[in-house]
Amino acid sequence: MEQFHRFDISDFFDQYKAPLFLMDKEEIIYVNKFYKENFKDLPDNWRDFFSSKEARYKLEEFFKSGQEIDSKIYQNIITKDGLSLSYNWDFTNLPSDYQSRFLVVKGEKKEIIPEKPALFLSDPSEYSKEEIQYLRTILNNTHDLIAILDSAGNYKFISASVGEKLGFSVNSIVGRNFRDFLSMGVLEIVKGDYRSVLENKQEVNIDFWIQGMNGKRIYIESFAKNLLDDPYIRGILFSARDITDFIETKEDLRRSEEKYRTLVEESTEIIFSLSDTFELTYVSPNVTQFLGYSSDEVTGHSIFEYLDPEDLGAFQGMLSEEENFLEKNQILEFRLKHKDGSFRVFNSNGKVIKNKENSKGYYTGIARDISKLKEAQQALLKEKERAEQASLIKSQFLSIMSHEIRTPLNAVVGMSHFLMQENPRPDQLENLKTLQFSAENLTGLINDILDYSKIESGKIELELVPFDLRMLISRLVHSYSFQASEKNLKLSCQIDDSIPDSLIGDPIRIGQIVNNLISNAIKFTEKGEVSMHLTNLDQTEDEMRIRFVCSDTGIGIPSEKMDSIFEEFTQASSDTTRKYGGTGLGLTIVKRLVQLHGSDIEVQMKPEGGTDFAFELTFKIPSKKTKPMSDAGRSAPKSLEDASILVAEDNMVNQILIQKFLTSWNTGKLVLVSDGQEAMDEFEKADFDVVLLDLQMPRVDGFEVAEYIRSHSDAHKSQTPILVLTASSIHEIREKMNEVGINDFVPKPFTPEGLYDKLLGQLNKKG
Repeated sequence: MEQFHRFDISDFFDQYKAPLFLMDKEEIIYVNKFYKENFKDLPDNWRDFFSSKEARYKLEEFFKSGQEIDSKIYQNIITKDGLSLSYNWDFTNLPSDYQSRFLVVKGEKKEIIPEKPALFLSDPSEYSKEEIQYLRTILNNTHDLIAILDSAGNYKFISASVGEKLGFSVNSIVGRNFRDFLSMGVLEIVKGDYRSVLENKQEVNIDFWIQGMNGKRIYIESFAKNLLDDPYIRGILFSARDITDFIETKEDLRRSEEKYRTLVEESTEIIFSLSDTFELTYVSPNVTQFLGYSSDEVTGHSIFEYLDPEDLGAFQGMLSEEENFLEKNQILEFRLKHKDGSFRVFNSNGKVIKNKENSKGYYTGIARDISKLKEAQQALLKEKERAEQASLIKSQFLSIMSHEIRTPLNAVVGMSHFLMQENPRPDQLENLKTLQFSAENLTGLINDILDYSKIESGKIELELVPFDLRMLISRLVHSYSFQASEKNLKLSCQIDDSIPDSLIGDPIRIGQIVNNLISNAIKFTEKGEVSMHLTNLDQTEDEMRIRFVCSDTGIGIPSEKMDSIFEEFTQASSDTTRKYGGTGLGLTIVKRLVQLHGSDIEVQMKPEGGTDFAFELTFKIPSKKTKPMSDAGRSAPKSLEDASILVAEDNMVNQILIQKFLTSWNTGKLVLVSDGQEAMDEFEKADFDVVLLDLQMPRVDGFEVAEYIRSHSDAHKSQTPILVLTASSIHEIREKMNEVGINDFVPKPFTPEGLYDKLLGQLNKKG
């Protein structure tokens, strides 16, 4: 195509007042103006234009070898008005120095040969005008189609009935070759051959489809006879008649039969009938594809011959117990024997058809092969088991990770509490409080990350305890003062004066929500400020609704990303991840925890830049008798001087912490061991008021020690209160704890107050 456009001869071709186009070995590359204005568009590939095999063959040879096309080819083209015009096509090789060959294809309208006399006789004078007119009248009024062709296949004569049937005039056919109508797509030889007529002196049947000018296809049954030797005819005589209606009716019947035969044979169900004695009276042919037998092999046999022996026994048992079994049980499931000896599972649905006398009739139905469905169900069951196993492995992994992370974190939390009890200097006390608060906050973060699957499944439960919201938020904000100062950010916290010190809620979850929001705000703010606002929206005697707003002057969030930022592991853009890091999990956890409180989080871009995250929570207001957890409560004197406690903990740091705490509380008797076996040995030597067990220990774990205690032969010793130390989620171990008989648990990392309260609670029950 590019080579053709290097020399512009399109103006010359556009002056040509006949259809013309150019083509290369693959496609039609140019069409002249005359063609475009008068005819419908050409296809891209010239093979879709020339319909005759002879034309395509000659053109293929030209593009392979360059052999010139010296004969004309006939091909009709359709005008824009829908008329079909016949053209002779002439081919000229376009001179070129290029490797590709091009053909100029020019169309010449075929000459219409005038109508010739109806009869061609060697001596027309032998017939009178009346006789000739008589014959002409007969031919013109017959319903049969009469035609005479010469040895080359040119029409010498046609009857007027051709025009009536096909819409062609005599002038448009006489003198033309029957092959013209083949190339036009009007005539389609179905059987017979013109050559055989030339070679055979006997009558030959030639049937074909022909398409009239009105577009209707007509099936013609013709009888051809070679009369070339006849001195008057000197041609091939065709006598034809229209059998379209007969053929279409026959074809409709064939299609209908084929449709229903195919419906039965290709159906995914076997169609069958049973007599009242369970003999197969009909089985559809498609039984072969399901069971390997032909229809004839099973017809006349009892269905019982093919039932699985186990199903046969059950089936016969039901028959003996229930009358009219098939009438009452339309849907059945059973196994049938395949010809190869294997068994396939089938499901059937049928109905008993009774005769006119309402006596016993026959059962007809369909049977579906559900073997693959059963296999799929088995596979699904195995996949379910594998998924459950994978979930168990995941839970075990999270449990191990929980233990490995929370155990050293327990030392950080414990040491911070212990150091605060050592009368530190005021400046040290403030630092220790920040360390303690950050460690506890880190505990909450680790809890959510390790328990993310629990958040996803909605298994988190809110704890409702009295707490100081003002102190919680103030400390959270203050814990980020160092990060803010490093970036020269102003960090502020504004809490409505009407918000009381004590409210009832879950301080851990609320702290986590606020912590994630402040952490995000500082991370994505380069200059300006980050602030936390708490406003009292509404208050009754028992409740208060508070609005939390975390505001920053950071990079903001594109409007199209407002929803996606709350999706798991998603940030506003890949640039955000590269520049600021993070997992994209923080806001997901925030949204889930806010929703857990029965609310939702809002995000809004500020006109001056930055983002506001806001949510509203409702808190219960405790009675005046209820006091929140506070430093004063935690610093009250503690004493366990009358208690005898057995502790089993394998981690050395936790041993030291527990020993320091219990010693500082003046524990009467303390026995500390490193594994479960030692715990059982010590338990046999003495009586204890409380046993404190770590769940994960070498040799014998905490559950095994608890089971040993509860199954002890001494009834008094078997009722000893048991507390377990665990880094696992209570949801993971609650069922096992109840099963074994464990009284309570102390979560790691634990606070001194938490441990003391749990121990005291069990000692008071025992007392």
